[in-house]
Amino acid sequence: MRRTFLQLREHILRALLEGPLTINQVACRTGINWRTAKHHLEFLKYRGMAAEVVSSSYVKIYRITEQGGSSFPVKQAVKREALEVEITLNGKSRELEKVEIR
Repeated sequence: MRRTFLQLREHILRALLEGPLTINQVACRTGINWRTAKHHLEFLKYRGMAAEVVSSSYVKIYRITEQGGSSFPVKQAVKREALEVEITLNGKSRELEKVEIR
């Protein structure tokens, strides 16, 4: 059975309630194709329901916004005072080595 756009976006928002995620993590946790997840995350960002935490040529990390969290009745995620993101690049090649979200 195919899921509707509304159902896909709800699955994505529910996944983001766990905390900030990359596009690939969203795709894996929701069972949505990576390209489809990226498209819907961009839509949710445009509508103010998701926001980019990190945007680089190697990775994009999204989080749910207050508006996105209040769009459907689910258990709310614990709000954090601050989000720390550390990006480590691999020496001269400038390839992404790791991203840690604390």
